[in-house]
Amino acid sequence: MAISFFGLAIFLFLTLDSDFTSSPISTASEGVQITYGSVIKLMHERTKFRLHSHDVPYGSGSGQQSVTGFLNVDDSNSYWIVRPVPDTNAQQGDTIKGGTIIRLQHMRTRKWLHCHLLNVPSRPVRKS
Repeated sequence: MAISFFGLAIFLFLTLDSDFTSSPISTASEGVQITYGSVIKLMHERTKFRLHSHDVPYGSGSGQQSVTGFLNVDDSNSYWIVRPVPDTNAQQGDTIKGGTIIRLQHMRTRKWLHCHLLNVPSRPVRKS
């Protein structure tokens, strides 16, 4: 669920531009253009959770690296590299236009962000 939610957030982030067919992607508050090879953090605006991952695979389901939301601002496991999809002519440093499909690679582990229609194993709730 978390991966699908953030996947949707990434898509919306890249398409919610008034003229997304021709204008470059930029951060709203700073006016910085995003290019292939940029290192970014993605934050859910309402909850302030950042897209976070580390080298801990799920024990069941996909078996891939876990991805969660994390509140800590200084966390080094929340950095993602913006990459082009395979079979494109895009190169590092090219500006990304709104509506462009991208890939995200976890900076520390170099693993790719994936979305699956698999239920994530739930953690038991601790009782105080």
